[in-house]
Amino acid sequence: MAEVIAQCPVCQSCKAPNRSGADTLEHFPIPSTPFSSLAMDFVELDSVKVDGQNFDSALIVVCRLSGYIIAIPTRKKGLDAAKLVRIFLERYVFFMGIPREIFSDNDHLITSEFFKTLCAQSGIEQHQGVIYRPQSNGRAEVAVVNALRRFLEERPGNWVEALPMALWGLNDLPGAVNPYSPHRLVFGRDPPGFGDTPPMEDWQGPEDALQFFERVSQEHTLVRKRLHKLHKAGRKKFEAQHPKLSLSVGDAVWVRNLPGESKLERLWQGPFEELQVVSGTRFQIDTPDGVQVLPATRLKYYVAPQGKREPFHFYRKRHNPRAHVEEEWVLDKVLKVQWFGKGRKRHRKWHVLWKGHDKPTWEPASSFFHHVAQPWRGFNAAKGLDLRISDIVQ
Repeated sequence: MAEVIAQCPVCQSCKAPNRSGADTLEHFPIPSTPFSSLAMDFVELDSVKVDGQNFDSALIVVCRLSGYIIAIPTRKKGLDAAKLVRIFLERYVFFMGIPREIFSDNDHLITSEFFKTLCAQSGIEQHQGVIYRPQSNGRAEVAVVNALRRFLEERPGNWVEALPMALWGLNDLPGAVNPYSPHRLVFGRDPPGFGDTPPMEDWQGPEDALQFFERVSQEHTLVRKRLHKLHKAGRKKFEAQHPKLSLSVGDAVWVRNLPGESKLERLWQGPFEELQVVSGTRFQIDTPDGVQVLPATRLKYYVAPQGKREPFHFYRKRHNPRAHVEEEWVLDKVLKVQWFGKGRKRHRKWHVLWKGHDKPTWEPASSFFHHVAQPWRGFNAAKGLDLRISDIVQ
């Protein structure tokens, strides 16, 4: 069955891909300083009302180097691009400054023309997550939700009031990638906990400014090295699970359609011929619109059908024994009708002659439903007979 489906041209052109088609996993460049590169998205939460204001989501802003998280309670319902820009300016930019780049998923507010204009006027580069992976920036969102869930399990309340404490715990916790907390990577020191006071006997005076910046720079460099190592391991694992698309000149391929308005259109066009390998991940394809250079993410192999194509039925046709009878019996004349059996098994049979046959036979009512039996119907009408269920099922 799987082989038949894999060779079916209709199935190949309509089946959604279970992978992006990329030969390698490419990570976004690692930033060199905190808050120069951000990941930003919304996380939907329970609708609550606090001090007369309604909240149903939070705007999550994450520093891509340190992992420092800023979460701003918002109300996604009724929120437009202009209000989002105001929240971003008042709650982030005025405290942390303007970033160089923003990475986000394909949220319609963050990708709106209004927000794009703000980024363009401020010199901020915008990047969207991969279209086949709509939650490619969701790690921080999951961390915030899990922290809120644990906090509210111990201290029942609403998530808006619990959010600052949850963020403080996340930003004060060293991650799996680096040995330093996000707070230390951003501000150069770990924050004192509630009730913590440095002992007086250990006080040795302030750290020299040059030493401070040198230490912070070394910590940032260490984090960058560990992130590079993590990305390298992830790329190696991805390439092992996703073999490279290896094409030769003359091979036939399907070309993935770009997203359109209708979700019911076929997803792949083709098959088309591959003319030239431009690079390891780009190929020259001969299409009806002309020769195009396309990335591997929009291509997949064409599997040619083998053998004779026959229609496949998802049901079993009922066996009709009369269809295999060489001689069709056509009713000639009804001689009489008579009762047979006793009690509940009592039913009628008709004594009839068939065309081309000399001897009459006794037949139940079911023998006349698949034949041209107008004489039988006329006989019953003349006799005033009303057929019963017992006559038909015998």
